[in-house]
Amino acid sequence: MGFRTNLINKNAAEHLQPGEEIEQVAVVRVGTGGKNYAVAATPSHVYVFVLGGAGFARVKEVVTRIPIGKAVVERHPGSILSIGRRGQETADHFFNTLPGGSPKRFEAYVRERGGGAG
Repeated sequence: MGFRTNLINKNAAEHLQPGEEIEQVAVVRVGTGGKNYAVAATPSHVYVFVLGGAGFARVKEVVTRIPIGKAVVERHPGSILSIGRRGQETADHFFNTLPGGSPKRFEAYVRERGGGAG
């Protein structure tokens, strides 16, 4: 687990289910100069957190929690990452990925645990 994942895991603890720990994180943004978010995965859920503070570590609130087997995480052209649920025509969230934000590893982690493409 990387430094950023550890930091977000620590700061998101109050928003996780009992016993859950974040294993993979991608830092993303909505729009140019918009809010920063962390999309995070535990062995059982995919979360979307609003971030605040320096260094993308402070978790302000949880926006979404999806069981990992029902989650759909996809990378799109133009550095876009979408988060949704199986069976939905359109994803719940579309984010701009940030350099070094780990969207490729995040997508692979979710797929390996039963989530996948819509």
